[in-house]
Amino acid sequence: MKSTVCQVLSLMNTIQSFIKNKQNLIELTFLAVFFILLSLISYDHVDRSFSVFKYFVGGSLNDLLDNYILYHHSLKDFIYHTSPFFRGTSPNGWNDIIYLLPLFIFCDLLGGLSVKTLCFFTVTTSLIFLFLFYYWMKKVWGERAAWWATLLLGSSAIFQEIARSGSYIAYSFLIVIIWLLYCFKSTETENPWYPGLLGLWTGLLWYGYGLIRGLTLVAVCRAWWTNRTSKGVAIGLFFAGMMIIIVPGIVVLCIQKWDHHEPWHYLFVDREIFLNKGNGTFILV
Repeated sequence: MKSTVCQVLSLMNTIQSFIKNKQNLIELTFLAVFFILLSLISYDHVDRSFSVFKYFVGGSLNDLLDNYILYHHSLKDFIYHTSPFFRGTSPNGWNDIIYLLPLFIFCDLLGGLSVKTLCFFTVTTSLIFLFLFYYWMKKVWGERAAWWATLLLGSSAIFQEIARSGSYIAYSFLIVIIWLLYCFKSTETENPWYPGLLGLWTGLLWYGYGLIRGLTLVAVCRAWWTNRTSKGVAIGLFFAGMMIIIVPGIVVLCIQKWDHHEPWHYLFVDREIFLNKGNGTFILV
């Protein structure tokens, strides 16, 4: 009798395992089909996308080309020229090493820098972002929520606009999702150096699109709630990690661009000052 019960339980477990594996297989199949279709749509004539022209208007292509030439001519000079701390605006993205270095490596693998390879890079990083987004959502909210969230985000117009834009905003999203996966990893409290490493990752966010710097507040709260170190030590390690990334960029920025006849804060804000000429007209300095 006992043997029969064990056999029945074993058979039930086998059936449940088969059903679960079948569900996982179906989910992965639909996810793979979705990503293939999304890739075909995103890569198709990407260099002719309206988003390309829209975003390129806000950036200086001359800077991008100059940095690409410098990258091949002198890697040392390229690093020095593109490593200053910057304001996080779209035009300044063409002078940011965190974005330009992987971009140039990717473009060289495809034959060199062009509008097409630039947009291919943007689409590729956006698709990687979407895959990591699915993984993160599945980890936090479960498979069903992850599937619907990924489907809705990937099918949205805003995703296509950013993915096909050629802008460094898409790459900034990839940095953010990697930061999120590390920030909310389940074993972070087992590592006493976690707050410092989180600070390093958060410092890299400050070299992405300006708005994502607000995630620093989330990182501070996360560091505060670690278990292996005291709260004061955790916050100290966090800001020390951030400063390791940010301070060198500020130093290089001061060396390169600070005119001692002007206020130092002009290094960090745009000097868009409207002057009244007295006759009702204004000029932009």
